[in-house]
Amino acid sequence: MNPTHVEQGPPRVTALIVSRNCAPQLRLCLEALEKSVERDRLEILVVDNGSHDGSAEVPSDFPEVQTLRLPKDFGRTKATNIGVRTAKGDLLFFLPPHLQVQPDTVATLATRLESSESVGAVCPYIPRWYRLPDAGGLKAACGSGDLPGAQAVTEDQTEVAVEYAPGAPILVRRLFVRGMNYFDEQYGDHWSDLELAWQLRNAGKSILVLPHVRVTYNEAPEPERDTVHRADCILGASAYLGKHFGTGSGLGFRVSAALGALAGGQFGLLSALISGQKVDGTHT
Repeated sequence: MNPTHVEQGPPRVTALIVSRNCAPQLRLCLEALEKSVERDRLEILVVDNGSHDGSAEVPSDFPEVQTLRLPKDFGRTKATNIGVRTAKGDLLFFLPPHLQVQPDTVATLATRLESSESVGAVCPYIPRWYRLPDAGGLKAACGSGDLPGAQAVTEDQTEVAVEYAPGAPILVRRLFVRGMNYFDEQYGDHWSDLELAWQLRNAGKSILVLPHVRVTYNEAPEPERDTVHRADCILGASAYLGKHFGTGSGLGFRVSAALGALAGGQFGLLSALISGQKVDGTHT
């Protein structure tokens, strides 16, 4: 007698990794994910964002990992949207490729998120978080790469409610991201995670950090700081301010940055700001 065939439903979680030029870190990330409990309920999806260091070939060593290869750097926002539209899981785990999860990380986060409708997203332990920034904070971040005003996460707490955890791994419901109409592609390589944080707060949903849930942080790739990426950071901040603080705030931020570039003789940056050149696959 043949055993009864049981149809497997959609995965509970899709771990979505947008990867670019970080082959060693990506390999460690995938090796850790493969050891996850409830692996059969976890979809692992890698979106290679125009890598040229061999990163695109790494997922081929993991037969159960799904891969999308983009021909050039489309920016994190567009690459993430492509991945979200492909993902099959009810929950989305946005995971930077330089992180390694523990075997129970994904399942523990998913259980906590599913336990309460008032919780919009959950993160494993992170050392610091930030308030949703205003124009001054965004200006500082576009200049130095870091937001001011970090708030420490106390490790002995069970949960910590936070507003914004830039660069952190975060688990969210796929339906919520669809309800946002995905990520606004006014953002290129910067600030789409800030938009998610704002949308969650606007919907009355909390973001919780679970300090007892751990990940390993490997060395992150150096952020790209060429002219187009610097302009992209400023233009993304301008778009965020325009959406949530009024058109004048966004325009003023962009004009101020352009005047600063002019005064500093940064004519390439000035040109990119005037033309609105984002990291979206159209830059050279």
